[in-house]
Amino acid sequence: MKKFIFLSSLFSILILATLAAKIYQEQDKKISAFNSSLKYEEKKDYDNALKTLTQNYEENKNSYLINLRLGWLYYSKGDNTKSKNYYQQACAIEKNSTEAILGLTLPLAKLEDWDNIVNLYQKALKIDSNNFYANLYLGQIYLNRTDYKKAKDYFQKIYDLNPSSYDANLYLGWAQYYLGNLTEARELFTNVLMISADDKSATNGLTLTK
Repeated sequence: MKKFIFLSSLFSILILATLAAKIYQEQDKKISAFNSSLKYEEKKDYDNALKTLTQNYEENKNSYLINLRLGWLYYSKGDNTKSKNYYQQACAIEKNSTEAILGLTLPLAKLEDWDNIVNLYQKALKIDSNNFYANLYLGQIYLNRTDYKKAKDYFQKIYDLNPSSYDANLYLGWAQYYLGNLTEARELFTNVLMISADDKSATNGLTLTK
């Protein structure tokens, strides 16, 4: 009986050791593939950067990092439909990831799916109300739609948190200008030119406020 228990325990240890070795081997493959992909991307060799990840994708389909990276690589290559699919996978894996949500807007912008983009920015702001890029890009969309009051609200938020930001000053300046707040716009355009002396947009805006 003791011999049976000993052999059974030994057998269990061997199984666990085999499984552990397999897990470490798969982890090594994942690390190696991801690192190779980064090196290929540095050379703008997107085909091989993708190949290193897609050839073993089924084994890693639940990996947030791999899906996020595939979304970026397909976007960089210009395949926006595939990029969208992988970014969506990343969003499904990490539901509170604002980087995945913002990443998904990249291929959607190329596909001109603007209503969905607005929804995604609003989703990102529900997770992180002070997210710089979600506020900035939503503001830009509403500025282009001539909804200057709504644009101002988003730009004001990033300005309040980042008063030295070039983007915050420039875009809030234009929102204030279109709302007829010339004094405020003039000050903001002046800030931009203090940061970037030859900025054409701010120079034009400052001229219009005089």
